[in-house]
Amino acid sequence: NQIGDWIEQWLRLRNVAIEPQALILLVSCLGANLQLIENELNKILAQQPENKAARIDKDMIYENINIDKEFNIFELINALGERNGLKSIQIATYLSLQAKNNPTIMIVAQLYSFYLKVAKLKQRRNISEGEAAKLLGVHPFWVKQYLAAARVHTFSQVVGNIQHLQEADLALKGISTTQMSEAHILKSLVLNLLH
Repeated sequence: NQIGDWIEQWLRLRNVAIEPQALILLVSCLGANLQLIENELNKILAQQPENKAARIDKDMIYENINIDKEFNIFELINALGERNGLKSIQIATYLSLQAKNNPTIMIVAQLYSFYLKVAKLKQRRNISEGEAAKLLGVHPFWVKQYLAAARVHTFSQVVGNIQHLQEADLALKGISTTQMSEAHILKSLVLNLLH
């Protein structure tokens, strides 16, 4: 939960700002590998004209880092949070075909983190966005997505989804026996998360 602050500070030292959605996208796609993040930011900054305002937006992230605008973990979490079945299945299918760039085990870990945060919100009533950001340890921009998901999921659905994610995790790690491929595990998981 401190990676975003580190990125903002790193950029501030270079007189560069970053939009909240670009920051979240960057962190969600690159994780906590500071060297990788620094390399990708340097690549973005090197391509900016000197007379242009120093501000990174989400389009710059999409253009300079190998992330598909419509079919990425960020969009899968959005679609599942909204319970958008068609979009969720389309994204899961695409990600399963790109397993080298999108390891299923990492997708499961990010979905688990998402639903765990939604579960925390479901246990609280009438929480403000600021309180929710503190509770979850996330950037305030990100909170709206968690609050929206908390509104469309019941607590029992969230708990059930966490159980589905744990089962998928065990299957991917070979702890539970299954004959399914990683792609099939991901698609089955997404269907389970929607019901």
